[in-house]
Amino acid sequence: MLGDSGHFYCGLPVLTCGCCEGNVCGPTSGCNCSACKQLDVDMSEMRQRVDVPDDSVSAAELISSWTWGKQPGQQQ
Repeated sequence: MLGDSGHFYCGLPVLTCGCCEGNVCGPTSGCNCSACKQLDVDMSEMRQRVDVPDDSVSAAELISSWTWGKQPGQQQ
């Protein structure tokens, strides 16, 4: 889910930092886990690749691009 901060969050209790209450990724702000951070990076790269403003590429479009393209986190 895309949070208020513009970062992705899964809501799972997987964080190891001491700054987030309950060590939960999100749900709408705060720290996010490594998998959600990778989604942030992939979304940023996709926006740069298609040269569009940050708010015009939806999470659904990003995930759809993975269906037919390079999977996130894979080496080329």
